[in-house]
Amino acid sequence: MNRNPAKRQNGITLLEVLVVIVLTGMISTILLQTIGFSLASYQRSRVFQQQYQAQTLGLNWFRASIENMMASHDPEFAFLGSENSIEGYSLAPVFSKPGSLVRAEWTIRGGNDKQDLWYQENEGELMLVASWNADQAFFKYRHRRSQWLNQWPVEQVRPGTLPWRIELTIQDRSSQEEQAVLMATKLRQFPVFDYRDLL
Repeated sequence: MNRNPAKRQNGITLLEVLVVIVLTGMISTILLQTIGFSLASYQRSRVFQQQYQAQTLGLNWFRASIENMMASHDPEFAFLGSENSIEGYSLAPVFSKPGSLVRAEWTIRGGNDKQDLWYQENEGELMLVASWNADQAFFKYRHRRSQWLNQWPVEQVRPGTLPWRIELTIQDRSSQEEQAVLMATKLRQFPVFDYRDLL
C-alpha cells in the first residue's frame, strides 16, 4: 500500500462541517435569547417610564392649579373643598392660555381598589389626570391655626379665604402604604377689596 501524498485532497470533512453547524446554531440561539430578553426588558421599562411621566405630569398640573388659586369676596368665585372635590378659580389652567383665570374643578372618583383624579376647566370636558391602585383617596385642608379639616370653607375663617395647606392623601390598606401630595397656596390667601375686581 503505497500512499501518495500528492493525491491527498485539500477539503473539509463531513464531521468538521457538522461541528461548525452545531456551534453556529448554539451561538445563534444564545444571541437570539439575549436579544429577546433585552427587548422585553426595554419594553417593560418604557411602559413604566411612560406611566410615571403621565402620573408626574398630572400631579404637576394639579399642584400648579391649586397653588395658583385666587381668594375672592364674591361667593360665586369662592374656593370650595370637600373630601373628594376642589373647586375654585386658578391662574394656572391646563387647557387655556397660561395666566388665564379659569374655573378649575378637581374630583376624586373611584371604587374599592382604584382611585382616579379628574380635572374640569370652565365646566368643559372631564379629563382623567391620574390613577392609583388604592383603597381610598381624599383631600384635606388646613388653616394656619387649625388641624386638618375635611371641608372648606369653615366658620372660623373669613368668607373667601383660601386654605393655608391642601393635601391629597392616597391610602392602600392592603399594602399599608400612604402617599401624600402637599400643596400651599402661593397667591393672595385672603380676599382683599380691589377696585380692579369690579372691572
